[in-house]
Amino acid sequence: MDGKGRAVRLETVPRRIVSMAPATTEIVCALGAQDRLVGVTRYCAFPESVKQKRIVGGGYDPDYERIVALKPDLIILSHMADTRFARQFERLGLRTLILHEEGLSHVAEDIALLGKVLDAEYAAQRETTRLKTSLDTRAGILQARSRRTPRVLLLYRADNFLAAGKGSFSGDVLKLAGGENMADKAGVPWPQLNREYVLAGDPEIICIVREGFSGPIRPPQSAGDALRQWRTDPVFSRLSAVKKNRVYQLDARLFNYPGPRLD
Repeated sequence: MDGKGRAVRLETVPRRIVSMAPATTEIVCALGAQDRLVGVTRYCAFPESVKQKRIVGGGYDPDYERIVALKPDLIILSHMADTRFARQFERLGLRTLILHEEGLSHVAEDIALLGKVLDAEYAAQRETTRLKTSLDTRAGILQARSRRTPRVLLLYRADNFLAAGKGSFSGDVLKLAGGENMADKAGVPWPQLNREYVLAGDPEIICIVREGFSGPIRPPQSAGDALRQWRTDPVFSRLSAVKKNRVYQLDARLFNYPGPRLD
């Protein structure tokens, strides 16, 4: 069963794989199966050597013609991909595997699933054990250092307050880092919050995830534009995070790779 609960039957171990997400590509490589990758997305950049693989579009705009030409025996899709993509691939006679829903706990499940499919279960066990040990160690260090848990608002859109909530991978990372996710009470992974909700929650720290960076992943930095705008807003100027200049910009790539590099 794959992450969508679909029964996936493979007669043989896949030897020609197309990966439709960066995290999927990283897992395949971590399991020692990089040589089986015949196609990756334009966003797959790690390890460096995968940049030499054939580019087959993106997770939401696959190049079907190019993928068919590669004659893959398995296409691995992220949980974010609509099942219509899987149906289209299968209409073309191609096998698909969809990974689990987002969330930190599902990363180990995806590694185990691909380990089983790729006949690399020992490598998968090694990776999940290493990852769990590393994350547990980091969480312990953070807990020892922190005297209290600050209220944090993690936004993906500052203009319409699209937030990472309970059950989202980004929300889980925030919790692991020692923050209280203010959007959890919305009860869904990606809530669009209103002004009243934000004011009532009064975040002590606001982090705004920004796309489009290139090169090395950037450390957090002050989100000057948003901070200046909110200082003049009659509602948001009252927030603790704004008063104390604790509004930060985060590189989106910190949250884009739910795979072996989590630690």
